Amino acid sequence: MLKFNQQSKTSINKSSIFVPTYTSEISRQDYQKSSLNNISIIEPESKHEIASHKMLSSYDSHYLKPRPLIRIPEIGDNYVPKKRKIEFKGGYDVQVLSRIGKDVDSLSPEFPLFQELGTVNIHAITLALKSQIPGEVRQALDKLALVSSNPSQNIFLKESPGLTHALGNLGLDLLDNLEQNKANDTVSTVKPLSSSEEEDDEDSDLISSVFNAYRHWETSDKDLIFHVDSMTGDPAVKNKNENAINRLEKIIQDDDTNFNNEMEITTNTINRSYFELEQQPFGFKSYIDLLEMSKNELDSLHSKDMSYFDIYWDNAVFDRIVCITMILRNLSFCDSNQALLVEESSIMKFIFNLIRYLANNSENMSIKRKQLNIQKDVITLLSQLGLHIILPTPADAFTILLLILSFSSEPDPFNGKKMSPSYNGCILFKEYDPSTDKYLPCAVDALAKIIPRDPPNRSYLKEVLLNTCQDEEYLNLLNRYLKGRTLHPYEFLTKTFAFTMSVIPRSDFSFIPKSLELRASLLQQTFLIADNLVSMIPKYGCFDDIILSFDVEKNSINPIAAVLELQKSFNVSYWWLESVESLGPVLLRATSALSSTNTSNYTATEMNPFLKITLKSISILRSLLQKSISFQSAISNDRISNDQLSNSAHNFPTVLKYPLGIFPSTEFLFGALLTDNMNDEIISQLCQFEEEYSAYYRSD
Repeated sequence: MLKFNQQSKTSINKSSIFVPTYTSEISRQDYQKSSLNNISIIEPESKHEIASHKMLSSYDSHYLKPRPLIRIPEIGDNYVPKKRKIEFKGGYDVQVLSRIGKDVDSLSPEFPLFQELGTVNIHAITLALKSQIPGEVRQALDKLALVSSNPSQNIFLKESPGLTHALGNLGLDLLDNLEQNKANDTVSTVKPLSSSEEEDDEDSDLISSVFNAYRHWETSDKDLIFHVDSMTGDPAVKNKNENAINRLEKIIQDDDTNFNNEMEITTNTINRSYFELEQQPFGFKSYIDLLEMSKNELDSLHSKDMSYFDIYWDNAVFDRIVCITMILRNLSFCDSNQALLVEESSIMKFIFNLIRYLANNSENMSIKRKQLNIQKDVITLLSQLGLHIILPTPADAFTILLLILSFSSEPDPFNGKKMSPSYNGCILFKEYDPSTDKYLPCAVDALAKIIPRDPPNRSYLKEVLLNTCQDEEYLNLLNRYLKGRTLHPYEFLTKTFAFTMSVIPRSDFSFIPKSLELRASLLQQTFLIADNLVSMIPKYGCFDDIILSFDVEKNSINPIAAVLELQKSFNVSYWWLESVESLGPVLLRATSALSSTNTSNYTATEMNPFLKITLKSISILRSLLQKSISFQSAISNDRISNDQLSNSAHNFPTVLKYPLGIFPSTEFLFGALLTDNMNDEIISQLCQFEEEYSAYYRSD
């Protein structure tokens, strides 16, 4: 290896240049440390020296520069497939197709949008509804639906005379068409007349023959000769006139014969339809069942086994009925229109007839989606107009009650079992679920507005709820509703009470959720209905009153068996308190929790949103207990005066066993007294409740 003296300045010639060669065994790092540190590069003096210097520098830059290491990734044994998000369905971009479909729908000329209507003449729309022309009626309904559904534009019925009358008459015509199953009735707005019905025989009418003769005389060049009497000037009767007169008499006779035949056919049809109607069930499908049927109907290809012609015209009629109910619902949202809608007799007749039609044909209607839409619109309409509605008959009250109960979260609180002395706790009060029972608040609102009016609403509903109504039409509807089974004691009263109590939450009330504050108005309406229902329970003074209220033939009843049956079956207030969910403790717990709500978030301490609710809750609880005790006392006191009961060896219970937590304990009262935010009136009610409870057990 060459070594250069760093102190000497010896020049390097071309022949004396040494270029080291590296092998794989020699390390470049060793060469840098050993050789290059001892080499001193002297400034070149000639071109050859410059070239040799460039060769060394390029060599160092190429071979001595460190190179990066290449790492080969480790490959595992498990196969990892490539994954990506599927953005298309069947190769189609659904979002793009959806936007195209919306554009096509917006550009379709079926009916203009609200911003495209321009000036709307309500009087012209009213005349179009009265015209019974299919195209005019459709355009009028479309425009009314668009205008009434826009919240920024209200239609005031005071300024639109005749509009409600036209809508009511059109709805009644549509219902007549559905009931009679005729497509050529007054509802020619749906289906035009057939060509065979429009064409008449030219010689079948005398007027047609006269006009045909006159037209023939005008087109001909011959003179028309009339033969008259020379004395009176009257036309002389010839063969042609005799034939015309004879033909006229024959037509009159045929008309009389056809009229009599039509009367017989109509009478037979009415009797047959009435008989078939008596065999049909009466009632409404529940909201949940209709919702499931509607979803299944959307998934299926066809409805029932009906011809396309029948389905088409049924759809057309139901579309117009749905449109009318939607328009009436939108008009009822304006406060000034509510009284005017109720005052129009055709509107109320249409609503009651529509409810009756739905109850008569709930099982046979093939279009469940439209049935669901109509029921939702009708219950919303009843909730808006409930303050002004007057029920005409007990049958209508019964029909509206069934419609309201169809939106209940639990249609059958008896759980399909019959109340008997051997079965306890059979009543089920299911809790309201806001996510599924979306129209239950509307039903509660409708019942809360209809039931307080007396007369006649409250009296009609009381007769229906207690099953004391003797109206013939109501009894026929009740038999169709029961379908051959027996009626539970206080069945409709219990169903209505379960419907109202479903709104009360079953939580422990350790904290008051925000949703409960939003539900405060619904709870107030619920307790208003419940208070009316509890007041309807009869308060008996003795055993004779109980027997006479359920069976007129008192002497034929075995008193001992009657006592056992009445104790368990007809003490409805006791059954309500001893329900599966223990309604009594729930009401007491709700009273305690809601009355002590912290009111620091409100502007004044007396503005507790649950104050009225708690007062009604404790009042209902006390009323139920008093009715239950009075029922039991009436049976116990009559044992002394009744020989058969006093001599009986049967041990009748004198004190009923109520569920735990229904009565306020001493610790509960002390805790309420020590609570800072507890209302004084609530404490007074609780103390009176505790005194009544103690007096009941001390007396027995």
